[in-house]
Amino acid sequence: MYVRRNYRDRFFREKRRGPSVVRRFLVALIFIIALTGLGMWQQELVLATAYDFIGPEQTPTPLPGQLAQTAQTLFLEGDLEGAAEVWERVVTMSPTNVDYLYEYGMLLIDLDDGRNDYADRATEFASTMLDVNPNDPRGYALRARGLAWTGNSSLAITVAEAGIDIAPEFAPLYAALSRAHIGDSNLRDGQVNGSLAIEYGAGDVRSYWAYASSLAFSGARDEAIIEYERAVSVNPNFLPPYFELANLYLASNRDQEAIDTYNRILGVQPTNARALLRQCQAYRKVGQFNQARGLCEDSVSSDPEYVPALFQLGQIQYGDSDFVQADESFQTCLDLVPDSLECTYYLGLTQYYLARDTFNVCQTEGISDSDCESSNVCQVGWNLLEDALVMTESRSNTAGDRELITLGLSAIQDDPACSGITGQPYDFSVDEPEVTPEATPEASADT
Repeated sequence: MYVRRNYRDRFFREKRRGPSVVRRFLVALIFIIALTGLGMWQQELVLATAYDFIGPEQTPTPLPGQLAQTAQTLFLEGDLEGAAEVWERVVTMSPTNVDYLYEYGMLLIDLDDGRNDYADRATEFASTMLDVNPNDPRGYALRARGLAWTGNSSLAITVAEAGIDIAPEFAPLYAALSRAHIGDSNLRDGQVNGSLAIEYGAGDVRSYWAYASSLAFSGARDEAIIEYERAVSVNPNFLPPYFELANLYLASNRDQEAIDTYNRILGVQPTNARALLRQCQAYRKVGQFNQARGLCEDSVSSDPEYVPALFQLGQIQYGDSDFVQADESFQTCLDLVPDSLECTYYLGLTQYYLARDTFNVCQTEGISDSDCESSNVCQVGWNLLEDALVMTESRSNTAGDRELITLGLSAIQDDPACSGITGQPYDFSVDEPEVTPEATPEASADT
């Protein structure tokens, strides 16, 4: 029998010897290492290529570099809060990138208002930067600026000088050093270093800001105004210097220029609680009280926990004899800051006037003194004023506060509306005038 065979089949071919298992393993390992190295070296390029390969149906996550450009655009447009939100995403994706940490850290300090921990966080970024590269002057500049902002002026000076040893012409180091010297009450060195910051960084708005601040703290008001005006001309959308410029305008009785400056801020950030409060104070200064009250109300609406705005609004309501609303404002202020001296005694005075209103209603409606609630309300006011008086004993520069407190205690003690109160009687040796809303001085509400 004849068997027909297909000699084209691989079984009958001469078998070639393939590469060994070890060789194939080594080739695969080298390929993987090469891909990994490429991915680490050109991460954004690799991701972009991957996104192109996946196709338009996918929505890729923006790359750190793309987000950084967006953040810078927002910064230049004056949207510092929006820029900060984007930078937060950037540093989350690239937590050790010194370029990103520096830009975000400097922005956080710009946004520090004393109520947040932004400057502290920026200082932490600086520590990371110096761990990555101990010779990068930006790490020293950011750390020194953060320390100066949080009151650690002496250490800030040391850090800034160490950075100057590395980069003698890096402007942000001198700007930070200027701030630190001002905080250390060394006004002359503050001005010198502020001037050097401008010399080495003529296009850096923060350098002009630092120099202008050094002049303002030194009492050179007119010169400071000129430098602040130069600062805002360098970057018209950078808002922080506008606040200090407007404050100097008010102090110089250039009230309309101050109002225009706050309007400039509100044109960029219409709900900026701090700007609304300052505008409120400016209108109050020029006697436009209705407009001032509306602006303070807007400030509180924008930030219901902004204590300076609550206190200022309470003062306006108190001056308008709107004691019910003033009571709410001062009570909220005290809830947020329980050891606030001003909110404590203003709330006590407000309670006294509420008690008088209650007493007048009782008299009109024929309610007996024993059934009238006025004494109970007076007691609340008395207790608050006594608490405030105790607070003044452990604080400095409270002579004006003590005067108002004693006026209130004296009025409660002698008023028939408060005949049922209990407490230690006070012997006021000076015959003081009656406490009225108009007699109380205007306190500074901003920080």
